[in-house]
Amino acid sequence: MKIERFKGLKKLNTMRIASVADYYAEPVSVKDLEYAVEYSNSEGLKMFVMGNCSNTLFAKDYYKNVLFLNMSGFNRISYLEKDKIIKCGAGVKTSGFLRYCIEKEVSGFEFLAGIPGSIGGMVKMNAGAFGKEIGSFVKKIEIFNGEKGVVEELSRHKLFFSYRNLKINKKFILINVFFKSFHEKRDIIK
Repeated sequence: MKIERFKGLKKLNTMRIASVADYYAEPVSVKDLEYAVEYSNSEGLKMFVMGNCSNTLFAKDYYKNVLFLNMSGFNRISYLEKDKIIKCGAGVKTSGFLRYCIEKEVSGFEFLAGIPGSIGGMVKMNAGAFGKEIGSFVKKIEIFNGEKGVVEELSRHKLFFSYRNLKINKKFILINVFFKSFHEKRDIIK
């Protein structure tokens, strides 16, 4: 994985705000995350974890000494049919997640339709609509612990969801989310 310098962020946020990241990386594996965190620590950089940037406004023209970590490479989804659980990467866009749910006849997430973003951001901000919140469907999350340099799972009872927030350590980088799911016919979901 390459750490880029002076990366323009205009095409990476939905508001098309022109801003420049001093450092920028797009990890696609845990090994890449390890490298990025080590690099950030060794250079004394702050880190900003980003997804689809649909709920982000860049206030500065240039972010000096900040490593922007774009999680869009963590974009895999799988359905564990035996356990009725969806494993979803943090970088999966909400629209892609909903298409996957329709294909697999998995219900419960229809309230997310029309909300832009990625699953990591949705969970971090406990996105919701129509009286439902995504946090109520989360069984566990998989994070990269930037303090220890390891991948860990946090089960539901270790997660603290509140209105538009998931309270977790700032050194934790969300990798995957495991959702409980419910079967329904494709036509009804649509």
